[in-house]
Amino acid sequence: MALMRQKRRVSVRHSTNPDPKQIKFDQGNDRIFLPKLGWLRYRNSRDVQGEIRNVTVSQSGGK
Repeated sequence: MALMRQKRRVSVRHSTNPDPKQIKFDQGNDRIFLPKLGWLRYRNSRDVQGEIRNVTVSQSGGK
């Protein structure tokens, strides 16, 4: 008889902001403004070109 493995419960908090009119973007200082969260810093792995249509933010371990 095979033993069943229990699935891990993942506790990830996330928020989605679908309205592009409410998003302010400061690429020079690596910051983005979201109405529910305020100014947030992000990792700028590549330059953002064009307009931002939606943003998904997730929280994981770290700061």
